[in-house]
Amino acid sequence: DIWKQATTDFYQFKPIEVKWNESLMEDALSKAYINLLEDMVVLQRRGSLREYKFSLLWPNPDELTSDSWMPLIKGMYKLIASTESALVQSGKEWLRTDECIYPDEELRTLPNSLNILQLFGFKVVDLPPFALKGFKMAGVYETIQQRTMTKEKFLQEIFFPQLQSISSELRDSVVCFLLDECLTKESSYFSAAHTYCFELLSNKSYAYIPCSTDGRKLAHPQDLISPTGELSKLFSVDEHRFPVGKIYRTPERLLMLKKLGMKVDDLSWEEVLERCESVVSLHQINNHNAARARVRELVRYMKRKLKRPGKPSKDMQLRLRSFRIIPVKRTPPNGYFLQWKGNHCTAFLTAKDVYEDKYAFLVGAFAPVVDESETGCGNMGVEIRNLMGFKKPPFTTVIDQLKAAISFHRGSPKETTENIVLPIYNFFQNNLDCVDLLEQKLFDEP
Repeated sequence: DIWKQATTDFYQFKPIEVKWNESLMEDALSKAYINLLEDMVVLQRRGSLREYKFSLLWPNPDELTSDSWMPLIKGMYKLIASTESALVQSGKEWLRTDECIYPDEELRTLPNSLNILQLFGFKVVDLPPFALKGFKMAGVYETIQQRTMTKEKFLQEIFFPQLQSISSELRDSVVCFLLDECLTKESSYFSAAHTYCFELLSNKSYAYIPCSTDGRKLAHPQDLISPTGELSKLFSVDEHRFPVGKIYRTPERLLMLKKLGMKVDDLSWEEVLERCESVVSLHQINNHNAARARVRELVRYMKRKLKRPGKPSKDMQLRLRSFRIIPVKRTPPNGYFLQWKGNHCTAFLTAKDVYEDKYAFLVGAFAPVVDESETGCGNMGVEIRNLMGFKKPPFTTVIDQLKAAISFHRGSPKETTENIVLPIYNFFQNNLDCVDLLEQKLFDEP
C-alpha cells in the first residue's frame, strides 16, 4: 500500500511521505508506465502480441479506489498527450495523439461518418470516455479538443463540400439520417438542433439529393419536383428533376423534401415558360409524341393555375405566345374536301401562326389550325385561348377559301361544297362591315 494523506492533514502540511509518493507517481512512475505502453506497441508490431485495444492498459479514472492515485492519472495523461511516441491506434497504424482526429459523441451517432473521415485520409481514433476524463483531469483536454471533430464541423467542412467524392452508399446514409432527424425534431421547432439541421439542409449551395439513376447527379430540394405531385407530368426522368431511389421516396422523406423547397403542385410563371422551352426542345429532336404529351399537360396545368392568384405579366404573355408549342392539326375534319394546309407545315407553331379549330372550314386550305384532339393539346378552353391570344382569321383568307371552294364546286355536286360554303356565309353575315372588301375580292379580280 502507498502512503496516504490523512483527511485531517492540511495541504501545506502534507507528510513528506505523501509528497514523495505524489512526485514519484507523477514523474518516475508515469514515465515507466509510458515505457511499458511503448514496449507493448513494439511487441504488437512484431507480431509477438495479438491485436488489442490501444487503451487497454491506460489507467481508468473511474476505477480509482483512492484519490492517492490521482497524481499517476494526471502524469500519465499529460505524457500521453505530449509524447512523441505512437500510443494510439487508427486501424492498424500506431500514431501520436497529435496525428489523430477524435470524433465527438454526437458525430459518432451519424452513420458512416468515421468511414467518410477515413476516406479523406483522416486518422480516426475513437477515444473511450474514461480517457477523455483522464485528459480533463490532467489539464490537457484542450490539446485533445483541438483535434476533436464535431458533427457541425464534419458536415460543413468535409461532408457537404466534398459530396461528389463520396460514394452514394455513404452519402445517402448521412443525408437520410439528417432528413429524418430534421423531421423528428420538428415537434420542437425552435430547438437549436432543429434550427441548425433545417438551415444546413436549406443551404442552396449544397446539392445532396440524387436525381439520376447512377447517383452521380445531385440536386438541392428547391430544384426538385415531387414524383407524386401535380407537376410530375410536366417533367421527364432524363431532366433529372426527381429524387431517385426508394429511400428518398418514403412519405416522410418526401414530406421533408417538400418542406425544404421541393415543388409539388405549383410553378412560377417563369418556370411555366421554361416548360414551354422544353416542348420546343423535344420538337427539335423530333420527339413529337413526347412534345404533344407535354403540351397537353401544360394546358391542363395552366387551366388550374389561372384559377389561382397571380396572373402572368404582359411580358410573360408575349413570351408565352412566341414559343412554337401549338400542335398543328394534320388531318382535316370530316366533310372537308379542299387541300389541307396542316399537311404542309411543321408540327408545332406559335399562337399567332395558327387559328382555332372552329375556323377549320374557313381557312383550312391556306392556314394551319390548332389540334385540340386528345392526341394534340386537348381542349384549351376559353381561358387558355385568351392567354395564347388566338385571333379571328383575316377576311382576305376566308375569301380565298371561298374562291377555292367555288373553283372546286364547278362540275361537282352541290352538297359537296356546302360544308365549307355555309360556314363561310355565316362568317360574312357576322362581319357585314367588310362587305365592300368581299365585293372587291369576288368581282373586281379576274
